[in-house]
Amino acid sequence: MNNIFTAFKEHKDFSKSIPFSVIYTTFDRDELVAPHYAETVEILLFSGATGEVIIGGHRYKLSGNQVFYIPPETVHSMSYKKSSGNLLNVKLSPEGFSPFLSFEALLASEGKSLMSIDVNPDCFDEILPIVNALAKAEDIFSATGIAVSLFSHLRTFSREEVLPSGNAFDESELREIINYTKLHFREKISISDIAEKMGYSKFYFCTKFRESAGITYLSYLNGVRISEACKMLKNGSSVSEAAEGSGFSDVPYFVQLFKKIKGTTPKRYADS
Repeated sequence: MNNIFTAFKEHKDFSKSIPFSVIYTTFDRDELVAPHYAETVEILLFSGATGEVIIGGHRYKLSGNQVFYIPPETVHSMSYKKSSGNLLNVKLSPEGFSPFLSFEALLASEGKSLMSIDVNPDCFDEILPIVNALAKAEDIFSATGIAVSLFSHLRTFSREEVLPSGNAFDESELREIINYTKLHFREKISISDIAEKMGYSKFYFCTKFRESAGITYLSYLNGVRISEACKMLKNGSSVSEAAEGSGFSDVPYFVQLFKKIKGTTPKRYADS
């Protein structure tokens, strides 16, 4: 595990003229995107990637060219292996488009909603040209037309239903764990305490979390803390301040863990 990115409930500020983003990512190292959720619609286009995606408790192996759709407020996580593959990550803000276009109203005309779209992972060739056009859009006029075309394609695809594992948390439980961690990660969090809070034994909690997120809760918690430390270092905090402010009482352990996760020391990270 070389890298962890955490976002809790992810919030992204979009401009009024461009209420979306298209980000191109390559996999030059193993990476783990810890469980999070957002207000946006997210569409993932993988090409040649290897790893796993977990969306709303459903687990999918990555191979070849695939498309995945993530509705708003849906917990998801990913693990990627180093490869020559790539990802186009599309985020669209329904709220940002709302003065010009209502995705919900558009889909409701055919008895669908943002939560009910079910995209076939094999529709890559149909979706890729639309996403490439969206990436080049420079104003809300062109972006709105392309977004309509995108959802026109998305609504037509379906896939065989894959049931979540019986050992996984449901969506509301995962969001509760994520929100609890966001509020308390600077404190000493006991796995036994959070397991009891969720109404499970320590062993069953650990089993369910790993099944839901693809990582242990301790790895998730450490990733949350290191992510906060990165923000503090970028804002000028010292190594010891970043350690204490992100929930570590032992600075040498913090430095060791930071290097393991980020691939560099806190000081070098701050200097760069």
